[in-house]
Amino acid sequence: MKLLFKILFIGVLVPQLLNANGDPGRYSKQKQIAKAFVVNPDAVTQIETKYGNIYVTTWNEDKIQLDISIKVSGDDEKWVTEKLNSIDVDIKALKNLVSAETKFGTTRVIKGTSWFEINYTLHVPTQGGLKLQQKFGNIILPDLSATTKIELEFGNFESGNLTGPTDLSLKYSDKAFIKSVRTCNLEAKYSKLTVESYDALKIDSGYSDIVAINGTNVKFNGNYGSISCENVEALAVDGNYLKINVGAMTGSCRIASDYSKIKISALKNDWGALAIDGNYSNSDIGFTPNRGFILQAEGNYSRFNLDDIPNIPAKKTGNHVSYNGSYKDGNAAIRVNGNYGSVKFHKL
Repeated sequence: MKLLFKILFIGVLVPQLLNANGDPGRYSKQKQIAKAFVVNPDAVTQIETKYGNIYVTTWNEDKIQLDISIKVSGDDEKWVTEKLNSIDVDIKALKNLVSAETKFGTTRVIKGTSWFEINYTLHVPTQGGLKLQQKFGNIILPDLSATTKIELEFGNFESGNLTGPTDLSLKYSDKAFIKSVRTCNLEAKYSKLTVESYDALKIDSGYSDIVAINGTNVKFNGNYGSISCENVEALAVDGNYLKINVGAMTGSCRIASDYSKIKISALKNDWGALAIDGNYSNSDIGFTPNRGFILQAEGNYSRFNLDDIPNIPAKKTGNHVSYNGSYKDGNAAIRVNGNYGSVKFHKL
């Protein structure tokens, strides 16, 4: 699937963008669009564009400013002029909303080198909301405190601290990074995202790799790919064919996942509950020795390694095995249910 993505990505981008890294052509032309509008302090900036980058900065002014650069290059001078004239931006401005949409007219197909890009630089109020739709380009955001909604396909994403409600949709994004976010609804398809710090993440993922480093709450739903949480308080995972890595768990964890590899490096001293349901999955669970817990584990055709948890009685009936017992005294609980897999517990 990754190979298919690379082929599609190259096939789409070569005619317009690849030459930006090489010979842009014999002729180059550009035009600039600069507009500024006085708006309400919480006015929304809405952009829909392709083939370029979006850069956002904030300022302490009740004004939205758009600086748009359109560049075209190629070996055919007439085509360069035609292409430049065919690209325009539809801008609409109200007190509470400024919108801009890149419009592409029809131009003839030519042989040889051709390339174009449309770059947006936005200056927005610190309290203003943001709605961005981007294809075949990158988005770079500063610290933002208002509502932020991003839809990005075939491009990279980078942001500072996002303290307002955040909705992020990534498709075919090979590199995405958020420094910190308070609450985020994330949709990721064929993408890679790292979140350095967070309060709450709600993730819908497919064929994507998500890294959430330090935070409180993660709800993950997805198939194929991975979810990694270095330090997390509450984690819920639903999905199959996953690689699930948890560094330090300090609260509760619920995982329902078939055909997956699950590793929990450390159930810390203050963890409360762990539940794993998974068929054809392998789990490796590390726990601190001074935290007692109740253990319930069962499965058909499953392998359990409880060498570090002594005196847990086993009951075997045919190919079914179950374990019920306690490790020291404590009110924490572990429940594991799975068939055709393995579970290993190891003391830290």
